[in-house]
Amino acid sequence: MIKKILAAFLTLLMAASAASCGQKAAPTAPPATSAPAATAAPATEAPATKAPATEAPATPAPTDTPAPAFEKDSAEFPGVIGLSTYDPPITLTYARNAGLDHTFAPGQSYENNIWMTEYKDILGININTVWTAEGPDAYDTKLNLAIASQDIPDVFVCNAAQFTSLLKAGMIEDLTDALQKYETPLISDNLKADNGVALGHNTVNGKVYGLPQGSAGPGNFEFVFVREDWRTALGLPEPKTMDDIWNMAKAFTGNNLDNSGLQTYGLGLGNQPFETYWAIRGFCNAYGAYFDQWLKKDDGSIVNGTIQPEMKNALGELKKYIDAGYVNPEWVTTDAYTASQDAVAGKSGIAFGQWWIITWPLPDSYKLGHLWRAYPIPTSASSQPQRVGAVIAQGPRYVVKKGAAHPEALVKMYNLFQERVMSQKYDTTIYKNDGTYDFESLVPIYTVIGPERNGRNYTVVTKAVNAKDPSLLDPGNADQKNNYDRAIAWLNKTGIEDPKAEGYADKFAELYTNWYGFVGTQSVYGIIVDDYTKNNLMKVDVFTGAPTDGMVKYTEQLKSLTTEAITAILSGAEPLDYFDQFVSDWNSTGGSQITQEVNDWYAVYGK
Repeated sequence: MIKKILAAFLTLLMAASAASCGQKAAPTAPPATSAPAATAAPATEAPATKAPATEAPATPAPTDTPAPAFEKDSAEFPGVIGLSTYDPPITLTYARNAGLDHTFAPGQSYENNIWMTEYKDILGININTVWTAEGPDAYDTKLNLAIASQDIPDVFVCNAAQFTSLLKAGMIEDLTDALQKYETPLISDNLKADNGVALGHNTVNGKVYGLPQGSAGPGNFEFVFVREDWRTALGLPEPKTMDDIWNMAKAFTGNNLDNSGLQTYGLGLGNQPFETYWAIRGFCNAYGAYFDQWLKKDDGSIVNGTIQPEMKNALGELKKYIDAGYVNPEWVTTDAYTASQDAVAGKSGIAFGQWWIITWPLPDSYKLGHLWRAYPIPTSASSQPQRVGAVIAQGPRYVVKKGAAHPEALVKMYNLFQERVMSQKYDTTIYKNDGTYDFESLVPIYTVIGPERNGRNYTVVTKAVNAKDPSLLDPGNADQKNNYDRAIAWLNKTGIEDPKAEGYADKFAELYTNWYGFVGTQSVYGIIVDDYTKNNLMKVDVFTGAPTDGMVKYTEQLKSLTTEAITAILSGAEPLDYFDQFVSDWNSTGGSQITQEVNDWYAVYGK
């Protein structure tokens, strides 16, 4: 699912400037931050270590390792060792995780595209793809077999569990020295932008063994998304409480406001509780329940939010929607992707999920004249706003095979992507995501780390738009200028006539996504900056270390157990009190061990 989340993230970057892998079309844990802002990154140093105190076994390098190539200044980046050129060129073996629905521009392929050309011409690196797997599940299976046979390529991406297995087997390189010597200032700053959390997931006893694909950032925050055209047509208030959501779900069910003849339901829901779209996280947040998060209790102990009493209450409230007929009864056999496509088609009008939903898949709905808008997570009572969960996912990371001749080559490719796409010099006319250079399919090393670029852009662009003064934008920032131009076009109603009219659908969706994505206080980023952040409403996962032994051993079992229990309760196959049996089963199936490991980690490394 990583392909669609990455596509969604880059779509929002395009709106501003022109996503461990899971299921079918979107990621379980988008990647989850934005590109760097014009201002300097926070001065917070990355923690010295954020992982259990287990040393990686040492494995001697092969005796037939080739001599290092000579490094010289690249023509484009003179004096920058982190972007220097190998002479003669080197070749790295690589394993590719290919998307299920990738497309290429004419003349392009995995082996012939701008990234392969730049690796060769700028860095002196040739990529030899030794194997490719179609889709995340196939990739994980093939990589697991490669790990078991100790036949891994020089550079590849892996998930958290695979990372721990590789580390314990002594199969991956210590990248600490390579990162320290070759990281550019941009990389150095960007890896600190989330206070070192993502890098901490790849650090054991102060040594770095992997480079994170994404940071911990606002991509983890939950929202409620509403069919705004349905809401206003029915004269319903903006949702502030869960009572408002209930009334809205009731009114949306069977409304036929689109004159489509489709049976409509109020609340869209998929059957995958661990998903980040059309799932239960945001709904549970409204009731003070934090699914799949590690939380600190008042007594200082760390507990898992999935098995707390608040979760039982939240599931009971969600079941009321299902019993009332406000949720499609086929939700039990509907995954998150299918639920999202049903919403795009006009079959449901409320969804809970992360911010990037406004950029995918909802633009396809805008083109049909269906208008969605994001709102903060409502409170379960008309009192104080509820704190919103921010899961710090153990995301994909890049590693280097133990004994590889040039471990620093990964750092160089990491640097180049950041320089091209995540810097203030981002040239959207060249590095675009319209199929021409299809980032998430074509680029071997994809990184979404850095300060909150979209947050900075929101603040600067909104101020400039309100004043109608582009001179208030950060000088030379093409992202902000393009974002500003779109916002002004929206306000001037340029190109946003009836989206159903011929020739206007794409332009309308582009401007609508831009406006409700991150311009003005009504946008997703307006909520993040001026509500969630300003009012300190984030409930952040307190565990930021590398996967513990128990996590590697029991996580998949616990996920299956949890999914089965939640499905049984919500479907009515089991009563709500079955939750208590689930908690006992969760603890006895490795949950207690993991909880102890997390508490042991927190006692040493927690803040």
